[in-house]
Parts: sequence; structure tokens; C-alpha cells
Amino acid sequence: MENLTKENFFDGMMIKYPDAMKIFCDWIDEYKKRVNWKRLFNSDSNWQDEKGKNAPAPKFHDLPIAMQYGVWLHFLSDHDVVCGNFDIENLSKSLRNEIEEWMSEIESSNPQISNPQSL
Repeated sequence: MENLTKENFFDGMMIKYPDAMKIFCDWIDEYKKRVNWKRLFNSDSNWQDEKGKNAPAPKFHDLPIAMQYGVWLHFLSDHDVVCGNFDIENLSKSLRNEIEEWMSEIESSNPQISNPQSL
């Protein structure tokens, strides 16, 4: 299963669906505060790595795909989107499709948003 990284997925989504990505980015920032993201990933503790620095908390797009999936489902749930079943073997593909479908709906529901693909 392939992670949805900044380079292979989210940069493209930012270009294709800027308003939907803003909604997601704002939500993930609040979510990280709500779940104590830094502490969850040990980046605000007294633990020191071999260089004497606290371990940095990962970005969402650096998480393993299964964790990305869980966070994405939480996001969709917070936005009252009902998700179908996903085949665990095709999780990366399913997650990509689910994200893009939601972003497409957000962009198309606002007639003032220009679609970069139509340029």
C-alpha cells in the first residue's frame, strides 16, 4: 500500500481542489490540537534522540497509509459524510478516490470557484 505523500498526492490536490484542501488543512490543524498530536508522537516530551533533540511529530502525509485512512475517516465523519466499505488490500487507491470525490463535490458546489482543469 502506498502512502499518500505530499509529492505523490497532496500537492496535486492543492492545485486541483484549493478550497477543499483549505477545509481539510484547517481541520487537520485543529484535529492535531484536539488529539495532542505532538505528545501523541512524543515530540514534546523529555525523550531525546541520538542528536539530543526531541523527536518531531510527523506531518499527516508522512503517516503510514493505515493511519492516514483513520484520520481521513474521522475528517469525513466530522463533516457528516457517510463512507462505504473499503478493501484493505486497495486502501491507498480507495482513500485516494474518497478524498478526490469529496474535494470534487466541495469545488463543484461553489459556482464562484474556478476549476483549474478547465483553463
